[in-house]
Amino acid sequence: NLVLNENFSLSNVLYNANCSKTGNNLHFLRFEWEIPFMNKRRWVKYTKGGPYKKWSGNDSLYVEWRNGIQMHYREDNISRITERKYWYNEGVTFSTTATDALSARIVQDSVYDMQGPTFFPKEGTVYRWAAVLNSTFSSYIAFTFNRTMVFQISDVFRIPFMRNQKIEVDLDLLGRFCFE
Repeated sequence: NLVLNENFSLSNVLYNANCSKTGNNLHFLRFEWEIPFMNKRRWVKYTKGGPYKKWSGNDSLYVEWRNGIQMHYREDNISRITERKYWYNEGVTFSTTATDALSARIVQDSVYDMQGPTFFPKEGTVYRWAAVLNSTFSSYIAFTFNRTMVFQISDVFRIPFMRNQKIEVDLDLLGRFCFE
């Protein structure tokens, strides 16, 4: 059963950081147009789930990010905060809830929510892995693993991937072309 052998899965080439959770989205999240221009430093981009979008999008949310608020996210019983070393890193995210297909997006300069978990490459580029996750094959396999239409991080990690240097170079180019 080579196809589903975990030695060839995306867990070998991607890792996931713990995700943030505000505990009170109405209080701590704003759309970009709700933030006065002078207060932009107090807010940072917040990657959360959203409707089906491949490559980019669902990026109009911001989270309050002052030092005192970060402390609240760390100490509150409901909230949590992504480890500092993962803040603003380029990664590949997806919406955990989907109706049609898995849709991966490349994110930059953001912090990450539980509903928009973000993967970081152990090797290769974000473009390569976004191309893999946006494939029909990855959607089919993810739906095979989890028929509830709520994707878990573990479902994505279990997607098989056979290593081939030429194909991986082509996936880098394809992903870069689709993103830009």
